[in-house]
Amino acid sequence: MLNFASLQSHNHVQKKQYRIMRNVPLLRNRNPSIPYSRGVRALKVCCISSPCCPQKSEPVTLAASDYVPLGKTYTLSHEDGSEFVTVYVSPPPKASSSAILVAHDIGGPYTGRHREVCDQLAKEGYWVAMPDLFQGSMPEELPPWYGLPLLIPKALGNINRPWSSTEPELRKVIEHLVTEEGVDRIGILGFCYGAFIVFKVSGEEFSHLHPQVKCGVSMHPSVHNVASFKGEDQWDIVQSVSVPQMILATNGEPADWRPGGKTERVLQNKQELPEPRCVFDIFPNRLHGFFTRGDPHKADVKKDMDRAFELTLEFLRQHL
Repeated sequence: MLNFASLQSHNHVQKKQYRIMRNVPLLRNRNPSIPYSRGVRALKVCCISSPCCPQKSEPVTLAASDYVPLGKTYTLSHEDGSEFVTVYVSPPPKASSSAILVAHDIGGPYTGRHREVCDQLAKEGYWVAMPDLFQGSMPEELPPWYGLPLLIPKALGNINRPWSSTEPELRKVIEHLVTEEGVDRIGILGFCYGAFIVFKVSGEEFSHLHPQVKCGVSMHPSVHNVASFKGEDQWDIVQSVSVPQMILATNGEPADWRPGGKTERVLQNKQELPEPRCVFDIFPNRLHGFFTRGDPHKADVKKDMDRAFELTLEFLRQHL
């Protein structure tokens, strides 16, 4: 197995996809001079009608047109050379033995601020790896606005993708970080749908095999909805957690997933977890999805984005 520096990246491909995406005037572009279009409303229906997001959510957005990702996208392969999983990797500025695994939201890894956030975290001294959990199914090239409802089956299929398919991909990325990059401490950060991944990776069965996993952070989590859609019990998932957790919620999530709710009570009762075993906070003025999809040109949204990032960084530093 080769380290990331010796693998061939796909940045030339991703840049092409990036240009295609930002030139489609159908999603909300994070340039304030470009208004909403009816295509945004169509995609908003696609996203929010899925079993993942609440009715009042930030719509999926394009990556900022003026942002150039600092990381690269690689493919990790099977032993026989066949492609297995693609992963966006942002390296730290100097040698590091700590990494953050990022689980993207329902829009996929190339939308919104996902890569921006990965790059921000890498600048703080971490290896950051974000696998494409949807296997490139969205949103590489977007259809015309009238075809956007066709994304609904893709979104449903992605949410319904069995854990037995996702789990080995995550293991592959972790094993690569450990064996090839010298990582020995890993935190996992997830948004919306990605919070389900955070809790599964933080579960006793997974983390027992990968003791490098030390903590999890979930922003505007959709664990309850994703678990229900997959036929799993959310409380079995929460009860299985074996590493400390931070949950940053909005009022769009159920009371059980906000400060003082059942999730916090269950985690606080896990005396075996190192302190701080769980930290909850809420952003009452923000919509579900604000951290990856919100408009940073709005001062109040940017302020909450910055606060969420600082809380996340503080928690990660305590455990990594």
